[in-house]
Amino acid sequence: MNNLSISKRKGINIHSFLTFLLLVCLLFSSHYVWSQEKNAITLNVKNETVESIFSQIGKQTGLKFFYDQEVVDTAPRVSINVKNASLQSVLDKITAQTQLYFNRKNNTISVGKQVIVDTSISSHKKVISGRVVDQTGEPVIGASVVVKGTSNGYITDVDGNYMLTDVPEDAVISVSYVGYQTVELKVGNKDLAKIILKEDSELLDEVVVVAYGTQKKINLTGSVTSVSTEDIKDRVQTDVLSAVQGTVPGVTVISRPGQEISVNFRGRGNLGTSAPLYVIDGVVADATFFSNLDPNSIESISFLKDAASASIYGSRAAYGVVLVTTK
Repeated sequence: MNNLSISKRKGINIHSFLTFLLLVCLLFSSHYVWSQEKNAITLNVKNETVESIFSQIGKQTGLKFFYDQEVVDTAPRVSINVKNASLQSVLDKITAQTQLYFNRKNNTISVGKQVIVDTSISSHKKVISGRVVDQTGEPVIGASVVVKGTSNGYITDVDGNYMLTDVPEDAVISVSYVGYQTVELKVGNKDLAKIILKEDSELLDEVVVVAYGTQKKINLTGSVTSVSTEDIKDRVQTDVLSAVQGTVPGVTVISRPGQEISVNFRGRGNLGTSAPLYVIDGVVADATFFSNLDPNSIESISFLKDAASASIYGSRAAYGVVLVTTK
């Protein structure tokens, strides 16, 4: 009797388990069928905005799209004709036409724009190096070597060497230095390895102001360097000396915080000062007055750097003379 009851209970338990298992299978099967139907998408659009397509997909699937409005507004229009297609296949078609990408999390699909990196530009750029010398073979120190039309440039070192990076294959290299003719060479020219600068013969005919009048440079026996407004017009001109800084060989402009800008010609002396004599339109002036001159009012500045200047102005000109001619 007891054995019969135990067997009966076992039969009931097995039947209950099988019934439960059948219900679970039916539940998952119905959920799968519902999911497939829910994600079955039918679209027939031509030249439609992606925002409109997202709206149609959302109505058919219950999914929501999250995106940057600008990304969607600038995306190309899309043409799609599908029937009962899967969500993934529809999104792939949109990606192929718009370069948009999609990430799904639960019931939300985030939309982004693919970034295409153009590697062709960098792959066609070169590194160029060489040396700048004069006609005697001596290195030209401080020459400007620039990729024409850009700010990519280099100043030659004490050996005249230079190196430029990221230079396009079709670029032109411009080499210049005060007193020499500017040289322009195309990338690939073998002369870039050794660039020879020639003296500018036109500069020898230039008229400069000296202590006793004007002369052509070719006739000068003393050391004179002249700077015109054309030479400094593109510089930041807070004052006169800052405008000419670095343009005159042998002349050093020193600027210290809280102190007056000073000028030294070929080093310092021992007679109490190494400052040059300032002469503005024939009138001797001090350094303060000279520094306060409006750079835009100057026509030219001549720097007399040797003993010839002392023959006119005496010992005051022992360290050179700065002659200014205003407009």
